[in-house]
Amino acid sequence: MEYGKRAGGMPRSDTDPNSCFPCFQLVEFWDSMNNQDQESHSYNLITNSSWLEIRLFYVRITPCVIDSVPDHLTLRHLRREISTPLEINGFRVPCADSASVTLRRDRLNKESSEVTYVSTDSVRVTGAVEFEVLEKNDLFLCGSLERIEAVWGNGSVGLENDSKTGWSMECYMAASVGEGNSVFFQPKMGFSAPAIEVYIAGCWGCAGDID
Repeated sequence: MEYGKRAGGMPRSDTDPNSCFPCFQLVEFWDSMNNQDQESHSYNLITNSSWLEIRLFYVRITPCVIDSVPDHLTLRHLRREISTPLEINGFRVPCADSASVTLRRDRLNKESSEVTYVSTDSVRVTGAVEFEVLEKNDLFLCGSLERIEAVWGNGSVGLENDSKTGWSMECYMAASVGEGNSVFFQPKMGFSAPAIEVYIAGCWGCAGDID
């Protein structure tokens, strides 16, 4: 099921603005040439954060055959724990359901053979959630967002460690992509090892949680 979009511009949080801080960015960069994740376990530590609202999700792919790329990809949110609410543009998604939003084609750069897909739909979670990026009906990327607990030292002797929470994102390219099922992999045209960047940004808060 695809949930309603906000009209124009960046999605707005419906919570008290004093409890909403647009201060996080998570980036995953996949180098298919070397078959490795360049920035695994990317996270920001956020004191006592209880929910995460994604306001921007984009996928950048380079190089690729610009004339062949689709006008959109699909971002699908999958399994999560029963105790983990999910809202998309203010609509509550039942725990047993998956939900999709469109990643529209935003930029085409013929000089660098680069394409960017973006969604500004508001997606809010309070815990771990899995997601997929689909090219038509074929799996292109898969990944997860997870709330983490971390205890880290502040470097001062005699002071207790600070306990903070944060959010971690992991992304992986689907194995089927390199088997000729994707327009982004066309070895005969010299495009067999694109770099893929997944980037999200938004806000977090510890008040006005979704129940």
